Amino acid sequence: MNLGTFSLSLAVKDLAVSRSFDEAIGFTKIDGDETSWPMLANGDAKFGLFHGMFDSNIVTYNPPDARHIERAINDASDQPIVDTAGDAGPAHFLVLDPDGNTVMFDQHTNQPSRRPQPPAPNPLDIDPAGVDAQTHSSISARTSERSRHEAAQYRDHRR
Repeated sequence: MNLGTFSLSLAVKDLAVSRSFDEAIGFTKIDGDETSWPMLANGDAKFGLFHGMFDSNIVTYNPPDARHIERAINDASDQPIVDTAGDAGPAHFLVLDPDGNTVMFDQHTNQPSRRPQPPAPNPLDIDPAGVDAQTHSSISARTSERSRHEAAQYRDHRR
């Protein structure tokens, strides 16, 4: 399964202070918006500074087909995620991994893969049989509420 480019989306309190620090240690702006989400890189290391968009840091992948990954996660677990809209074009969704880290799959391209894909192994290594009902219910509720909130913030900001 092609997860695409990996980066971190860092929630920052003061964009100017954070960017100044990162530039002092060799990062340069490669993309993004000057006022709320510059993307920085140094060699293979890449991350975005997000001011006022996320409540916490997010692991981010930019796959060629976010919907394929979404289907794989849905098929492999009962971990609720915010569904992507439509069946083509740019899309994104968020999910919490088993340790509570937010993971975003953010597809920027208009051409998702249309080739049939073999069933994927569980990308989050979730063993639903090994989680008691109370823990599972708690994880599901937190995931659903947090993912919806962060997805709405991200979607509204990108408009």
